[in-house]
Amino acid sequence: MLHGHSLLFTTMANAPWSVNLISNTGEQAAGLLGAPITLLFGPVTTYVALLTFAFSSSATAAYVLLRRWTRWRLAAFIGGAMYGFSPYMIGHGQAHLNLVLVPVPPLIICVLDQLLVRRRGRPEILGLLLAALVVVQCFISSEILTITAIVCVIGLVTAAVLAPASIVPSLGPLVRCGSVMFVALLALLAYPLWFGLHGAGHITGPIQLTPEGYRADLSATVVPSPLQAISPAWTRHLSAAFVSGDEGENGAYLGFPLLILLLVTSVLLWRRRFIVRWAAIVLAACWLLSLGSRLTVSGVASAKPTGGFPLPEALFNHIPLVMNLLPLRFTLFVGLFAGVLLAVAADALAAPSAEHSAAPSWRRWIALTVPVLSLIPLIPALPYAATTIATPAYFTSSAVDAVPPDSTVLLYPFPGYSVDNAAPMIWQADSFLRFRIVGGYFQVPKDDGRVTAGRTTATSDALNNVYHGLPVPRSPAERRVVRAQLASWHVTVVLADPSGPAGRRGVSFLAWLVGRPPVLAHGVAAWYRTGFPS
Repeated sequence: MLHGHSLLFTTMANAPWSVNLISNTGEQAAGLLGAPITLLFGPVTTYVALLTFAFSSSATAAYVLLRRWTRWRLAAFIGGAMYGFSPYMIGHGQAHLNLVLVPVPPLIICVLDQLLVRRRGRPEILGLLLAALVVVQCFISSEILTITAIVCVIGLVTAAVLAPASIVPSLGPLVRCGSVMFVALLALLAYPLWFGLHGAGHITGPIQLTPEGYRADLSATVVPSPLQAISPAWTRHLSAAFVSGDEGENGAYLGFPLLILLLVTSVLLWRRRFIVRWAAIVLAACWLLSLGSRLTVSGVASAKPTGGFPLPEALFNHIPLVMNLLPLRFTLFVGLFAGVLLAVAADALAAPSAEHSAAPSWRRWIALTVPVLSLIPLIPALPYAATTIATPAYFTSSAVDAVPPDSTVLLYPFPGYSVDNAAPMIWQADSFLRFRIVGGYFQVPKDDGRVTAGRTTATSDALNNVYHGLPVPRSPAERRVVRAQLASWHVTVVLADPSGPAGRRGVSFLAWLVGRPPVLAHGVAAWYRTGFPS
């Protein structure tokens, strides 16, 4: 914003090709929310603050939703905590802000409940409110927005089947609300969505590289992973096969105590409370969708060579855009509806009916103890995963002013997924985007338009091999190819972290490439006015 750049597209990375921020996790809404913190303390502080806010705000939004369906505040608090600190949240909270900043989905359900169940408020106003929530969620994570839409459709169909008499009175308000929402979304999102699909730097074909690799394992529901504090060695060994060992993506764990409580609640309150029937069915649907298109048990597909027993999620493989959804992300809503059932169970234990709302204290102690005990297996392993960001002082001091504004810079280590999840990109962010960079960790199109997680070039291959200690021939041909590539990208400055063995190898290689030793300042080796041939 300070540079007057588009929020949908950037030329500040992946030079000279640029990046479509709609095809990627632009998180514009989160960036706008954290902008004051960024201006005062920098982007790393903003990221930490927003992650903290993500857990608390998501849990609070679920609490607000559950207060509509419970009489006891502590019951809603327990259910909100289940959503805000579920294994899904704990796993993704290690890396994916866009997937844990999720206060919007419960609020969308709140508005639908207000419209269709309570039937209070003007449908047109609720339509505008829904549109606003959809826009915010779209600019946090379009994937979570799509999953939320699917879950809302499942919820509406389930409610219609369970209470068919409510369909006719709800049709009028639903149409009026939907019409206003559609017009508002058309005005607000038509261009951003078009730009993501057809604008500069858009991706052709599937966006996710391996969507089927990210599905919940059937065993993961009851087998804890290293994310949980209570995870014996044998369960850690078994869970290593889930999601190819990517524990951050494995948010499917519920545990036997919670599963038993959810089943008992569903059975005992099935006839007495509509919300129990509805939430139990939607929870089961979300859990089934999280298993993906084929069943996997303990890391093994159940019916080789066909690849596993087919499941309903396979239908999404034939729907454009929706085919990019990662099935495991449905566990977000498994946590939400498990929280609904937990809250209702605690509410029923504390006061079995409205006539007994002033329940004796012993009932409330039981109502508090039983759900809390069922959540003990979900307690996360502490200390919670964290990484110290060691940005060279060069990028946060006046020394960076030596880099001409808007010049194109080659960073070492080369910013890409293969090196510390593209940590050098933070250097650029800490300099408040003073310069554009070559490379970066983004979903970008190759020459044929298909997706790749960063373009592979002779320069990236050479620098990544140097970083990892692999041999790189220092031949005239190699130097000529890389220098010509850097010249075509208009690179005028090279900045490298000289620390450690990888840093020393990099500085040596870059000095050979540029043709002179660097200037050392504030923890960075710098080459200015590189003079690569044009």
